[in-house]
Amino acid sequence: MFRKWISNLKSFLSKRNMFFAFLLLLILGFYFGYFLMDIMDKKNQINALDNKKSDVSISKIDYNNGKKIVANALDDNIVTSETKVVFIIKYLKSHDENKEVLPAQEEIIGFDERKVKNFFKQWEITSFNSNEIVLVRSIDSFSPKHFKVGIGKNNGEDCIAIYKFNKDGQEIVDFITNTPISILNQKEKEKFIKGMIFNNEEELHRMLENYDL
Repeated sequence: MFRKWISNLKSFLSKRNMFFAFLLLLILGFYFGYFLMDIMDKKNQINALDNKKSDVSISKIDYNNGKKIVANALDDNIVTSETKVVFIIKYLKSHDENKEVLPAQEEIIGFDERKVKNFFKQWEITSFNSNEIVLVRSIDSFSPKHFKVGIGKNNGEDCIAIYKFNKDGQEIVDFITNTPISILNQKEKEKFIKGMIFNNEEELHRMLENYDL
């Protein structure tokens, strides 16, 4: 009787151990399955984010002399073929300015701000991004819309001459008249020797009419 009871107890304990072992495996399987699914989900989220960044960052592809230039849209410090360059020249003597907007030169496509600064050494960069670069330069002269009336040589004689200003503020001879300043009185001569500046063609023509020019 006692032996039979012992045998039944061993059988029960063996079945109970198998049940607990099965339950433990089931719990471990569920835990590792959940952990693995969580890892895979995070990995998929990271891949989706990377793909989205890739689509946004490589948004501009330019070709320069057969070379493909890729500009990162997230990086606003690269010159592309779509970049506009604004050149502003401030004329200190006439207190006005000349503004010119041009597409980026092929030589500077792919440049960052430091390289652009080295390329345009005489200019100051006041704004820089992939859409637009603003370069400013000050010149101690007059703008191209101004004129100067002075003297110039005509067959070796000092005559009344008309000068224009280029965008660099340099005086360029427009034309030299046949009127010598020797026919003028001393006060008038001094005006032409010093040079007279006019703001526009209308002012210039009124002045020339006074001298029958």
